[in-house]
Amino acid sequence: MKPFYALIASGAALLIPAAAAQDASQAAPAKPPEEKKVCRRVTPTGSVMSKRICLTAAEWKQLNGEYDRQSAALRENQGRSGATPR
Repeated sequence: MKPFYALIASGAALLIPAAAAQDASQAAPAKPPEEKKVCRRVTPTGSVMSKRICLTAAEWKQLNGEYDRQSAALRENQGRSGATPR
């Protein structure tokens, strides 16, 4: 009789972790979908060859914001070279 109980106990021990793993996989949130890439052709200054650059919409927004900040800084500093106008 003891081998029968041992067999049942070992079978139950194998089933419990499998059930727990199944519950854990159901409880895990679904992975959010990856952001769609947006590709643009960009021609660097001084070049005739364009490059294809693919970034997410958020990355493009961040890059454009950086370009805007640099342009504003250049406009602010225009005429501050220390030279006197003629």
